[in-house]
Amino acid sequence: MKNSLLLSFLLLALPGLSLAQTLERSVIGTTGSSSTAGNIHISSTVGEAVIQTGQSGSFILTQGFQQPDANPGTPIEDFLEYVINYELYPNPTSDQVTLTLTMPKPLKLEVGIYDMRARKTQVPSQTQMVQQDTRFIFSLASLAEGTYLLLIKDEHGKLGKSLRITKR
Repeated sequence: MKNSLLLSFLLLALPGLSLAQTLERSVIGTTGSSSTAGNIHISSTVGEAVIQTGQSGSFILTQGFQQPDANPGTPIEDFLEYVINYELYPNPTSDQVTLTLTMPKPLKLEVGIYDMRARKTQVPSQTQMVQQDTRFIFSLASLAEGTYLLLIKDEHGKLGKSLRITKR
């Protein structure tokens, strides 16, 4: 009886074990690329939307088909250049506008007023080191009524934020 029970178990279990599957990460795409330089590994596929990975402690949240290793090494915050929190008031305005910026770490920014074709206006740009609650005040008295762009750029000229201002 014991032998027949053991034989029955083996006959049922062996086919299941021999056809077992393993889970490995892979992406099936029309084309893609993968390269490694030092400890940095970059891979891409055509057809996958831009993805983002965020990490807080040991919690990792990712989007897309390509997922990072269990330990990505560097949190996503280290790759973010800056996060801008802003207040622009009053808007619409007839005379001047105030921009208040708050940043988690100091960064030198240039703030300027441009027309809707992205041409610089006669209002002088202001450049300064932005930290907690840094204020920029612009007089729009010399500008005609209309809509303008307030552009915030980093010290390398990279656009960080674009805000619309209405002059009445």
